[in-house]
Amino acid sequence: MTNAPPNFALVVAVSALHALGGALCANELCSHRLCDAWRLFSRVCLVGFMLGAASLRMNRKLVEKLLVPIVPPPLPPRLCVYASGAMDVTSAMLLALPGGERYGGALVLTMLVCVFPANLYHAFSRKAHAATGIGPPA
Repeated sequence: MTNAPPNFALVVAVSALHALGGALCANELCSHRLCDAWRLFSRVCLVGFMLGAASLRMNRKLVEKLLVPIVPPPLPPRLCVYASGAMDVTSAMLLALPGGERYGGALVLTMLVCVFPANLYHAFSRKAHAATGIGPPA
């Protein structure tokens, strides 16, 4: 297993394409049918992403090597990792259900806010860099 990050250019390109589609729909520069299709596509992608993120928490080796070490010390690491996984699954289910989009989206946003301290800790902690083997570029 390698700790290489995902292809940065691909992530940027997909994000830019998604933002462009959202902007066109928000400004009503495309047909309602196309906007509805774009919203459905976006929702399906987000459901897939959230289920993929939740599946990472099922790999005990990955949890112990990469996720637990990045939780800031005052917090209970395993509880935080598994709680965020439960939030991922719940948000994916809500996003997949008709009428659950707003609740699912709100839960995704809440989960992202909750895991942000772990991202900051990982970005600035030499201890987290050493534990995960992932640090700033040399």
